[in-house]
Amino acid sequence: MGITIAILVCLLATAAIIKSLLARRSSRLPPGPISFPVVGSLLSLRQPLHRHFARLADRYGPIVFLKIGMVPYVIANTARAAEFFLKIHDAEFANRPQSEEFFRIFSFGWSDLAFRSPGPEWKLMRKICATNLFSNAMLATSAPYRRSQLQSAMDAILDRSRGGEPRGVSLPVVETINNMAGQAINLNIGEIIPSLDWMDLHGVYATMRGEIMPRIKALLDDQVREHQERKKAAGDGFVCRDFVDVLISLDESDKLSDQEIIGLLCAILKEALRLHPAVPLGMPHYNLRPVELGDGHGTIIPAKCKLLVNLWAANRDPAHWTSPHEFQPERFLGTNISPGGQHFQIIPFSAGRRMCAGYGLAMRSLFFLLASLLHGFIWSEISDNPIALEESIGTISCPPAKDLIVAASPRIEERILAQY
Repeated sequence: MGITIAILVCLLATAAIIKSLLARRSSRLPPGPISFPVVGSLLSLRQPLHRHFARLADRYGPIVFLKIGMVPYVIANTARAAEFFLKIHDAEFANRPQSEEFFRIFSFGWSDLAFRSPGPEWKLMRKICATNLFSNAMLATSAPYRRSQLQSAMDAILDRSRGGEPRGVSLPVVETINNMAGQAINLNIGEIIPSLDWMDLHGVYATMRGEIMPRIKALLDDQVREHQERKKAAGDGFVCRDFVDVLISLDESDKLSDQEIIGLLCAILKEALRLHPAVPLGMPHYNLRPVELGDGHGTIIPAKCKLLVNLWAANRDPAHWTSPHEFQPERFLGTNISPGGQHFQIIPFSAGRRMCAGYGLAMRSLFFLLASLLHGFIWSEISDNPIALEESIGTISCPPAKDLIVAASPRIEERILAQY
């Protein structure tokens, strides 16, 4: 009896494989791994996913089709493939999938800019971001407040350096949210088998509703209340700081004027973002109708596919970079290549209609954070704590698996640092 069942299972598996291959060949889908009933290619996936998808591209080509559970995915793994989806077919893939309960809760019912589908309200939100939140005028207006945050960060590092004890460099709040969200997504079987989503087998949605979202809402409520109280106290003399106050960042310092140093710092920042984008697979895109790519192979993407642009792999495309996996900031010196969505060989903020709206703020913030840390302190590696860049396992972000432990000592006089 047992042998009969084993033979039957083998025959069914073989039939499923043959059916999958024939269906793929006749449907003009992109190439990809074999898909089994119910589980799809789930059992063959390896972490981190962005590295696994890059390996699939080496075998199947730059555009890979696979099913994770019962959900169809298309993965773009090169700069050219990213351009196909984020520029040539940007409009067709501008939607966000609105199937997972996790993201519905996290986005307050698909109401935020990142998850809302294109439409009049989404366009209005983008316009507000461009003109009222992240414009050059608004960033200049809010500079003193961000500079005060820079001073707080420098003071904290200075205090730690006096003890002579190496400390970890991290952002606890962001790290905590990333870890909680990442763990929840990793365990969510409803994402790969939608028919089981309502059961919340791993307690993901209960955790989101009962723990994570109340904390986030409380934080946002506190910030709104602080703004309202400050506006009331200032009266007619109130100066609008707007949303940038919540997205506390860092700004420029008049002390950096040497163009060569600034150019080198820009190159270092670009290279760091190229190698380590904050969200390696970007946010998922979604097409409502079938799309013929026009790639010369007659490839058709069926309707209702989830698109993941492998930003990590596109940024390391050997067609555009020599030694793409090595840290070589000098590759950007003397070029106008930037991560602003126009050069698809470096798109850490994605590109097209759904590109990160806070790109300009992030670049300015990161630049002056980097400049301040290098100008103010000498950083050294700890002999018994070598720097490790191994990534943690995650679905959205993959921060370093180990905290960065380094020693900092003041490069300039403490009285100058105290007035940074």
